Amino acid sequence: MTSFGLYDPARDSGDAPRSVGAGLLLVMGSVAGLLVLGLTVFDLGMPIAAMSSLVAFIPAIFYLAIFLWLDRFDPEPPITLLIAFIWGATISIFFSALVNDFFGYLLGEQAAGLISAPFIEELSKGLGVLLVAILFRRDFDSVVDGIVYAGVIALGFAAMENVEYYGRSFADGGIDKLFSTFFVRGIMAPFSHVLFTSMTGIGIGIARESNKYLTKITAPMIGLCCAMFLHAFWNLLATLGGGTFLVGYFLVQIPLFLTFVALTFYLVMREGRILRQTLACEVERGLISHRQLEITISVFQRTRWVARALNNPSTFNARRKYLRSVAKLGLCHWHQQRADEVKRISASLPLIAQLQAEVFSLRDQI
Repeated sequence: MTSFGLYDPARDSGDAPRSVGAGLLLVMGSVAGLLVLGLTVFDLGMPIAAMSSLVAFIPAIFYLAIFLWLDRFDPEPPITLLIAFIWGATISIFFSALVNDFFGYLLGEQAAGLISAPFIEELSKGLGVLLVAILFRRDFDSVVDGIVYAGVIALGFAAMENVEYYGRSFADGGIDKLFSTFFVRGIMAPFSHVLFTSMTGIGIGIARESNKYLTKITAPMIGLCCAMFLHAFWNLLATLGGGTFLVGYFLVQIPLFLTFVALTFYLVMREGRILRQTLACEVERGLISHRQLEITISVFQRTRWVARALNNPSTFNARRKYLRSVAKLGLCHWHQQRADEVKRISASLPLIAQLQAEVFSLRDQI
């Protein structure tokens, strides 16, 4: 077994091809970020803005690590995750603030919170997930990826939004007011934006998995509507406050979040089963061994296998790349199998030979 088509791994630098769309997103994010940063410092002052940024962004790193762990079978490229986070923290927050401020000026802050905020915030965050799915299609394979990218965008948005909330709380009431705001937004409800936007991510993920045109159109729209509804319901509870908020929080929001967590774990386990089934043909042809397949689909075995090479950077990097290439190969087989059922050609088909060659070239390095 010396060749897998026209792809030549010796000419592959390992870098993703440059994307004009990705460059434009980074430029837009940089401009929006500078505007948001300037307005935040102007509104709060440099010391309070810096302090509230630390309080807001440090917990976001912890929550981000959870998404990275969930996405263990087919880890997303760091640059794509960074673009997603920047979108949420800059572009999405900037345009949401513009629309919400305008709507609040016309009809009042309460109306903006109940009508404008759920609509524009979920629309702007959902647009980020859609752009990732389109511009980085090779990295967007399943519902799990939809949840991951939606969660990362939501984390960026929530962290930047919390900077303003924490800063205003500290300026108005000192450390006591800051702590009470942090307790509500950082401890009781850090999952709110993630839960909302993940509905859109699930819809776009379903569209990515489906070969039916109607599903590709309707699933993202249904997901976005669910995100807007949940966001509006949460804002309504916050507006009513008091006992109504607590009842809604414990009887509705918490069960919804736990259901979402259970669904996410089910989808991750489902992805493992898909890899076991689709990679069986590669085991039979000898590209990967049965042991390597078991390592690929076991979080504990793959972690231990990679960790054993920590003292050898080249082997460590080769094993990480090998696991990602094997998982990506299995998902590409899966997409093509689904396309075969409806007599179509998946966009993943050309990648199969390339990924087979990558796996073959890495076997001697692991």
